[in-house]
Amino acid sequence: MAPPVSGSAPRTVKLPTPREVAENHVAKQEAEAKAPPRQPADSFQDGPAGAKDLRARKGIQNVEGKLSPKATWPELPEKLSKKIAPEVWNALDEGQRGTLIASYKEFEKAGMWDHITQVVGEKEAREKPVKLPGGYQTQVHGNSGAIQYKVRDPVAFTNELIKHNPNFGVDGSFMAKMHPGQTSIRESTQPQPIHISVGPGNLMDAHIDHVNPVSTPKNGQTVMDLKRGVQHWREELLPELIRKHTGLPGVNLKPSLEVDSRGIEVSGTINLEFHGLEKQKPPKLQTHSNGEYDVPADAVKSYESKLDGLKLKFPQPLDVDAKAMAKDVAVKLADAKRRGDNTVRVDLPELAHLKGKQGPAVTEVHRLAAMVKQELVAAGLDVGDVSRLTVTFGKTNAKNAHATEGMTVGL
Repeated sequence: MAPPVSGSAPRTVKLPTPREVAENHVAKQEAEAKAPPRQPADSFQDGPAGAKDLRARKGIQNVEGKLSPKATWPELPEKLSKKIAPEVWNALDEGQRGTLIASYKEFEKAGMWDHITQVVGEKEAREKPVKLPGGYQTQVHGNSGAIQYKVRDPVAFTNELIKHNPNFGVDGSFMAKMHPGQTSIRESTQPQPIHISVGPGNLMDAHIDHVNPVSTPKNGQTVMDLKRGVQHWREELLPELIRKHTGLPGVNLKPSLEVDSRGIEVSGTINLEFHGLEKQKPPKLQTHSNGEYDVPADAVKSYESKLDGLKLKFPQPLDVDAKAMAKDVAVKLADAKRRGDNTVRVDLPELAHLKGKQGPAVTEVHRLAAMVKQELVAAGLDVGDVSRLTVTFGKTNAKNAHATEGMTVGL
């Protein structure tokens, strides 16, 4: 949080209590009973007639956009892309991008997207798949992941959401215990609804629950459905708690009740419950269409301006386009950070078997890569953990397809 301007007092944001939200909701609902329902403002899907043509005349591209977890940042709808930085979108895995897109749709549908000023990034990671023998993996119960945002005014956001969307309710103290210091808000009408937590300050986070634990709100407050509430706790909250304490993922506790002449007996079973079986996909570098970089634009501008000053001298027969190699290294640094890898790899097959020229080539690649890494860090893209550069020179022999010759240096 930025410090207050000299001479002014820090601004303290007080979130409304569930009772205050409920009372406010009832009063406004009675006063505006005859008012028409609010429609989402300028939705990218169903905005006002002529909005697309108007934007086109103003030279604004990508009105509709590609709302997909596989989309590149330039392909996103303008209303989403202008509130999320390219490096934030690129840092999200495909599952978390799906969480963001599903939440974005719900905010648009509720008429609340304009209250959001920024997509900050991942708040909570999704439960990872469990790796199985034979190169397979399976999904398990646990955390569904969450995305964090900034809102212009958290109190106005909460009140407007409840006022215009009676399918949303605020959790009471019991259900809100998992979100201390926040106002917990749940949607009631969908099997897999959005769950919003407002606070602290002007932060807000949201995720999509796998199981909806609530029924239609009353007086602006959530009403728990006992059966679905237990299922929600058992499939989303408990497995995460067990994994954090034991390291064992996918644990599913199934309680049961038996009533007889002796009284009530509570028992249960503990299972490892898997969902689906899929072949593990090897990590791939992200694709980059239309020449778009997966790195901050100011870093690209900075490292390109310094290429001439390096005076790189690659040995023959290499004919290296320094700008293209810098782009390749920058993208690989960003992807290595995203995948948790500490190594960047560059292949120079032209130098296969030319032992005397491989060392000088590695020296020049290292100079270029070190400069590019420095500029990425200076631009705010934390690739400091990517600490190794491996330069390979193609296959060593035709009999062993996996054998390569190369050198690894610190980066």
